[in-house]
Amino acid sequence: MNGFVPNDQHMHEVLILLFNMKKSATEAYQEIRATYGAQYITETTCRERYEQFAKGDFAFKETGRLKANKRLKTM
Repeated sequence: MNGFVPNDQHMHEVLILLFNMKKSATEAYQEIRATYGAQYITETTCRERYEQFAKGDFAFKETGRLKANKRLKTM
C-alpha cells in the first residue's frame, strides 16, 4: 500500500461507508482486515461503531485503540 498507514478517523470513515453499504459489523471487519491487515481495528470496535451508527450518531470519537495496536506491531 505504498506506506499508507490508516488512522482512527480513516477507519471510522471506512466503517461508515461499509455501514451504508448494508454490510454487517463482522463483514466490515473482514473487509478491513483483508484490505489493511488485522492490526488496524478489532471486530469489537467495528461492532461498537455500528451500534453508534444505528443510533444515528456518526460523529468521530477517537478511541486510542489504533495507537495501541500500532505499538504492538512495532515491538
